[in-house]
Amino acid sequence: MLIKKVHKDLRKDRTQVHKDLRKDRTQVHKDLRKDRTQVHKDLRKDRTQVHKDLRKDRTQVHKDLRKDRTQVHKDLRKNRTQVHKDLRKDRTQVHKDFQVTGL
Repeated sequence: MLIKKVHKDLRKDRTQVHKDLRKDRTQVHKDLRKDRTQVHKDLRKDRTQVHKDLRKDRTQVHKDLRKDRTQVHKDLRKNRTQVHKDLRKDRTQVHKDFQVTGL
């Protein structure tokens, strides 16, 4: 009878050890998967941030270019207007001079 009990206890112990080992292996696997998932999440987050920053930079460059083009256009119109004003002034002066001399 004692032998049976000892044998039973040994089997019980072995079974418990096996259960514990499986549990530990399962936990290790879970932790590894969790870590891998977290790494993947972080990488995606970083890539997304890089993409956002690039788009922001591109948008800013585009804005600056448009601003510069607009300024150039404004300056050109201003210069054309000034040239036109000067020409009209000169023509008027020539006309006045002509009338005064009476030719």
